[in-house]
Amino acid sequence: MGATGTIAVRILVKPLAAAARFWAILALWFACAFVVDIADAAQFRKFNKIRTPAAVQKDLPEGFSAVPEPIRLPRSIVSRLLQDFLKTWNGGELEDHLAGDFYDRNRLLNTISEDVPRDARLRLVSIQGVDTLDQSSRAIGRGRFVVVSRVAARARIQIEFTDPGFGLRRIETNAEYIFKVTMGVRKK
Repeated sequence: MGATGTIAVRILVKPLAAAARFWAILALWFACAFVVDIADAAQFRKFNKIRTPAAVQKDLPEGFSAVPEPIRLPRSIVSRLLQDFLKTWNGGELEDHLAGDFYDRNRLLNTISEDVPRDARLRLVSIQGVDTLDQSSRAIGRGRFVVVSRVAARARIQIEFTDPGFGLRRIETNAEYIFKVTMGVRKK
């Protein structure tokens, strides 16, 4: 009878061990799946709100009202703004020209000071498109207004720098710049 009891125990232990291995593997698989999901979730960035007419109206400075149909700024003005911006970047004066509410302002400035080669220069290759995102205005006198425009300019730029291993490097890329332009306008 002792031999039969031993066999019965072995028969019960083998299926239990196989089931335990199955459940252990399944638990490990689920744990890995959730760890990957948690790691992916850590990569999310802060969500910036999408500007809508109601949001634009709420964000206006006191005394300003939204312009229902924004007027396109001339391409020449945007080209001059881009050239001036690139000049400030090349001259190391970018900090003075970024808006105070620029998203991740300090991170950008730190990255430029730590990771960008000291001799790097930006050059405007071409302007690909200009859009007026929104405008607001405020009357300042008889027939005179202050108009504030947010303008997006898509441009092809080239960064040039000396790489110790490869010599002079020129890398072209597309970038989008958003400018806040304040102008005095006289209504006829």
